[in-house]
Amino acid sequence: MYAVNFIIDRLGLQWLIDAKVKNHISGVLADLSITAAIASMPIRAVMAYMLPILLISALGFVLVYFITVKMFQWLMPDSFPFERGILSFGINTGVMMTGVTLLKICDPDFETPVMTDYSLSYAIRQAIEIITTPIMYALLVRGTGMQMLMFGILYTLGCYVIVGIGKLMYGRVEKKPASAAAE
Repeated sequence: MYAVNFIIDRLGLQWLIDAKVKNHISGVLADLSITAAIASMPIRAVMAYMLPILLISALGFVLVYFITVKMFQWLMPDSFPFERGILSFGINTGVMMTGVTLLKICDPDFETPVMTDYSLSYAIRQAIEIITTPIMYALLVRGTGMQMLMFGILYTLGCYVIVGIGKLMYGRVEKKPASAAAE
């Protein structure tokens, strides 16, 4: 995605690409990814561990719902909070394609800027995860459950702090009237 956008920008071909066409292409690719994710599920393993999966899923659902969906409603009430929250909820309860699937259900034509914003923020998230993933894996291999829980709590609090700082900065930005922006 980044390489294609880079080439289009370098060649000055932005004028050839309609935003609706890009959204339709993104939609088709998202649909293909969703289909591949569903088709690759190991059904026998899921059936063998159904009870633990249901218990952990119920607890995870409640925790992640309040950590993500409610956070966006509280911190970004005027910027598509439900769509942002549902994408984040899906990612945090599964994989990226789960979040994209839920967003596609809520915003089938990608009319909101949520998917575009997520695509840009993904690069930042990956930079953070370069540091946090080795720590998490080390805790999984040599740590205790309590250490893993504390890491998760600290990671979540760190995310809230970063978002809170962003909200403070966003709140301080003076919005120019439409007439001033046109000049």
